[in-house]
Amino acid sequence: MERRRDQPAAPPANNNNNNEENHPPAPPPVAAAAASNEHVEFTVRSSEDLFLEVLPLPIHTPLSAILTHHIAQGTEKTIPRVRAETNYSCLMLKTQRFSSLFRHYAKYHGLKKDELEYFFVSFLGPEDTPEAVQLQRSDVITVRKKQKKVEELKVDAADDDDFRKDMRELMEVSE
Repeated sequence: MERRRDQPAAPPANNNNNNEENHPPAPPPVAAAAASNEHVEFTVRSSEDLFLEVLPLPIHTPLSAILTHHIAQGTEKTIPRVRAETNYSCLMLKTQRFSSLFRHYAKYHGLKKDELEYFFVSFLGPEDTPEAVQLQRSDVITVRKKQKKVEELKVDAADDDDFRKDMRELMEVSE
């Protein structure tokens, strides 16, 4: 049968060659919309300048010497990595754990993941997910260097005693 130029071509005959395997049907629009709801796009913003702290020692220095030098000298070299208020766009599955974000962000920026903490309404843990903290599109997660805990900041009781003794001596001298 001939076809005229103004008529559309007829669909190919189904010869039971399993044409469906070669061309699967397009997903219905509802399924495509549901798939996009599985992800959330958000921003990670640094609240301060982030630095990589390294020891300025030769490469072949033994670990014991590195630790002794670092503790005795208190010297570190800081390398700037992220400026304050720098935005970093992210896309995650809503059920994906934040541990993958923490690992990726630190690696991408050349930082140590254990030295960073993340905040969205409250501090985020590695087992939290965007869905669990109700993270929505365009929300902002804040990252900063981990703050020292109160126990780490406590001064030795002996130092307190020395301070009090020195203050008493100063008070007696000034009277």
